[in-house]
Amino acid sequence: MMFDGDKNKDFITFEKSIGRWCRSKYGTSIGNKLWRNEMPALAGLGYAEQVAHFQEVWEGIDATNSTRAKHLYDNPAFWTNAWHEKWRIGAWDRIFDYVDGKTDGQAAMEVADVGMSKASTLRRHLTKQFGGSGEDVRARELHFQNGMPRSQGEAPFYPGVNTQNKLRELAAERTALWKMCAEDKRALYEWGKEVSLVKIVMKYIRGTEYEPCVEALLQEIKIQKQVAKSVPTVNAAGTGLVMPDASTMELSTDDWEFRNYSDAWLPSWDQLRTKLVSTYKTIEFRKEEGLRSSGGQAVGGKNNNNQRKLPTMLVKEVRSAVKEAVAMIVPGFGTAPVPMRDSRPPMECWNCGKTGHKSFECPAPKKEGGNKGKAKRSWDKKKGVDGMSTQKSDEVCRAFRDTGRCRWGEKCKFVHVDRSAEKTPIKKFNLTKRQRKEITAAAVQTIKAASKGGDGKQYDDGELEGYLKSFW
Repeated sequence: MMFDGDKNKDFITFEKSIGRWCRSKYGTSIGNKLWRNEMPALAGLGYAEQVAHFQEVWEGIDATNSTRAKHLYDNPAFWTNAWHEKWRIGAWDRIFDYVDGKTDGQAAMEVADVGMSKASTLRRHLTKQFGGSGEDVRARELHFQNGMPRSQGEAPFYPGVNTQNKLRELAAERTALWKMCAEDKRALYEWGKEVSLVKIVMKYIRGTEYEPCVEALLQEIKIQKQVAKSVPTVNAAGTGLVMPDASTMELSTDDWEFRNYSDAWLPSWDQLRTKLVSTYKTIEFRKEEGLRSSGGQAVGGKNNNNQRKLPTMLVKEVRSAVKEAVAMIVPGFGTAPVPMRDSRPPMECWNCGKTGHKSFECPAPKKEGGNKGKAKRSWDKKKGVDGMSTQKSDEVCRAFRDTGRCRWGEKCKFVHVDRSAEKTPIKKFNLTKRQRKEITAAAVQTIKAASKGGDGKQYDDGELEGYLKSFW
């Protein structure tokens, strides 16, 4: 990757890529020492330390170029300080050239400012300029202290957060801040410590669904420590046992202020992460179980009210059963009669106009044109280009009469009569709470009886009652 120090400010990633290149060229141990400028001063080494260092360099060369390593091992010059001093300078020069080829813009200017003569100090210089030693590291520290929320004002552990990924993100940021700190100051750097990460997570877990599991973990640690302190120990002379002093026991971990500002009872990062991840997986598993049991809606979800959609095959039977149950309690409740065949006007004969028989059964003489003798047939080949007459019959269109619709529309040769006013108005009732309960109970029993032999599934009363609410 190219690093310019301006638009591309990810120095941590850039520094890691250079470190990988050095290890690939000079072996893991020597590659890291060359890039970090941690090679020992040869003049200050004793004989045994010199031989050990020379052996380490040879192993690094052997890991990348075994042929050259075999030749060097038998060369007496290799086992001298002069050879290694010269080899180091060449290695640092190659690292300088590689970094120079991977930088641009402001970063390239800083590399040029260091120069090849000071190649061994190149990493330290770039870390000081681009490694977060300025104002940006203060902002990162503050973001880390706040639990790294997605947006301002949002809780770090918001409902539905992937806790496993969140913990991994926080741990990675702690490591990044620790690496950005100067090596001689890392031991005292607050936000690079593991205990600081534990405190941050415990602070923002409070009030979430993970708080009970953290409470349980703290109680486990508390009991372990109290048991450990209550066990007698061997005295300094090794001649007997010493009973523990009760005054050395910590009081309690029930106070959050105590937890946040005292490290005595805090769990380790591994303990806390393991507990939270285990709880997260359990919660996710229960949600998946809820989805399967509720037909697609997770337990505790927005639409979860102990209702389960009935199979489509049973819907028709259920509706019929509901009508029967309702009719038993309040006859006529919710019915909206539609003119059916038995409620239509008596059938009229097209030949004579009388009722009770059809035209082909009519005993009267056939009249010209039929249609109750009042009009000629609408079909006339002599009229119209296509032989269709524009003259309409006075016969009522049965489709429009029964359903209010006709596929022919205005082109229909029969008369469209709107008889909607003749329909019986829908009966409306103000049911009492007791009547609704009686209707529901009767409908549930009827539905359960109707569902037998259907899909073979049994439904409890709660499911059916929830479904029946849609009817009233």
